[in-house]
Amino acid sequence: MKFKGFYFTTLLILLFIVFETKVQASGNHHDTLILYSAAQKSPPIVEQIDAMISPYTKSKVLSYDELRESDLKGVKSVIYIGLKKEKVNLLANHDWKQQKMVIIGENIEQFKGFESIKRGQKEQIAAINGIPYEKTFQIQVIKDATVKSIVTEKSNGRGRTVILGNENKYYIPVTSMPQQLQWAIQPEIVDFFEWTTTNKRRSVIVIDQITPNTKVERLSDMAQALKDAKVPVVLAVQPLGQGDEKNRLTTFAENKKLRKKIIELQKDGATILLSGLKPVTEEASLLQSEFWQIDRDQPMKEAMDSKGIASINQNDFASENQFNDLRHEIGKKEQQITNEIWNEAIDESVNSGIIPTSLTIENDVASKYVYKELSKKTTSFIGNVQFGDSKNDRVLQPTVIHSNLLSDTAVFPINLQPNNKMDEQIAQLQQIEGAFAGVKIHVDDSLELLNSTIQKMDSATSFQWVTPQELRGEIQSDLVEITSSSSGDVTVEKPNKLLFQLKMLYKNNLFEFVLWILFGLVLLFVLLFFLNIIRLRMSLKKRLFEERKPNG
Repeated sequence: MKFKGFYFTTLLILLFIVFETKVQASGNHHDTLILYSAAQKSPPIVEQIDAMISPYTKSKVLSYDELRESDLKGVKSVIYIGLKKEKVNLLANHDWKQQKMVIIGENIEQFKGFESIKRGQKEQIAAINGIPYEKTFQIQVIKDATVKSIVTEKSNGRGRTVILGNENKYYIPVTSMPQQLQWAIQPEIVDFFEWTTTNKRRSVIVIDQITPNTKVERLSDMAQALKDAKVPVVLAVQPLGQGDEKNRLTTFAENKKLRKKIIELQKDGATILLSGLKPVTEEASLLQSEFWQIDRDQPMKEAMDSKGIASINQNDFASENQFNDLRHEIGKKEQQITNEIWNEAIDESVNSGIIPTSLTIENDVASKYVYKELSKKTTSFIGNVQFGDSKNDRVLQPTVIHSNLLSDTAVFPINLQPNNKMDEQIAQLQQIEGAFAGVKIHVDDSLELLNSTIQKMDSATSFQWVTPQELRGEIQSDLVEITSSSSGDVTVEKPNKLLFQLKMLYKNNLFEFVLWILFGLVLLFVLLFFLNIIRLRMSLKKRLFEERKPNG
């Protein structure tokens, strides 16, 4: 019997180990491997490509130095991004008959089928698919290529190859991926890898920059126009506004009619996005957002001031390691400040009765450190992601993304401008499977602009308006947790309600907070006084009892 018990216990342990291994393998499963050769870790184009493919496949990102032969087993697709010249024998010598690969940038000559490629000078491209760029970008000129041209762009009477193909490999001769180029080649890459997505084409209009200073009539008119057109109402709200005096901020307590209107709209089904804590300000003739110095194109000012510097550029450092070390230190300060801003914004909004179910950032500019911290606060973000330390690294994505940069946070892009180019932009989005069309319109813009935008987006019949349930996610600060159910119900929990109330009282009514503190202290002293009286009475009774006891 003892042996049977031993064998049974051993069998259970083995089954548990096998089951646990399978669960872990399933959790770590990925179909696509993104590899890169670069001087820095996870450069912007790598983060961008990872985000681009997220609607279609699960990916893992490795530098070429981290690659092992075993990493290539079990994956169906590989994307290699060469940003520096180096030997990539492990990739070049791999048998690609059962897998497909896209190669971007350098080191193409090492791959079978591409040995004969001769590359010329980089030339400027001013248009893709006949659509002109606001800014030109560079592409490597391919000469005497024996491989097939998949996408060729013609401008000024000359043809330039954008994608080449050979058996199970595609090659794209660029080292950066501007937005218009990505939108043009994304359908080709998706078709090449035979990817699909369950995402349906959706669209959204966000009424933006609503602050306590907004006129309630303007908001009412904009919301009614959306309702009349049967468009879901989505409002981006900041809980603080700029007061008449330079350093004074206003709250919704000072504009009760507007606060009441927003709460009414939310009860009627409107989705509230929290857009930071306060609006863009102007300091020393420079625009400063909460998360980025817009005019200087530098990280947030408070984080830079903590290191006593006005700007940080890699070219100013003797080595890359020196730059990375300082940038990381500034990044940690950015994360600390970002955490404080969102805690304040969420708590202030909830205290006013306006309950957000997603976050957004005014002007859509911030560093990756800000986005990493933001992803700890929400599972839903409406806006765009800046993949590097320059606003030029902000690429408007054409689909909802789940990038490694933002963990599990779903990013719903704002990728349209309400102007005369909007029809062209929508036409491009219609070529992309699972596309998402988003636009922000300032609350003070004209009703004519809003109605024109609605008409243009309605004309794209392959798109449907996003539902509130699709946009809403979970939000949390240190003191508040907001959740949304599939039925649309929004729940607010305050695990430490007393601490939350004290914080809001201290922040919004310091005089009342001081009175409550004084009341608490007086109450404590009174309580101690009565406890001391009781103690003395008990001691006196005990002594009298002892004195009355008979001797011996």
